[in-house]
Amino acid sequence: MTVTSDIVALNQWLPVAYPGQVTPTNPHETLLLGQPIRLTAASDGTVTAVALDASGAPGRELPIIEQFAVIFTTLGDSPRPMPIIEAFNIQFPRAVCHRHAVATPTYVCKSFFKFLNRRTF
Repeated sequence: MTVTSDIVALNQWLPVAYPGQVTPTNPHETLLLGQPIRLTAASDGTVTAVALDASGAPGRELPIIEQFAVIFTTLGDSPRPMPIIEAFNIQFPRAVCHRHAVATPTYVCKSFFKFLNRRTF
């Protein structure tokens, strides 16, 4: 597969994995805009990403942002800033479901009713 040359696409932060998918014993490989990449985690949980060349050997290291309970990376040299989503800055109860942190059902219901109260029909 050919790696895209679209500079706008290359400079976007794109989701590549959930934090629970990448462990010290289980690296995660995927394609990002046609570029094979490998995500690995250190024993302290720090995730790194590298672009792979045609033979599968590691190439340049890619920047990582862990936000919104997702791991993002970009292939560009001057990525756009990540969007700010205020709801994700609120500390709320989370439960762990199949290695992923998710909002508890109670929080989801409360948030839904708050949303409905703000709406004008």
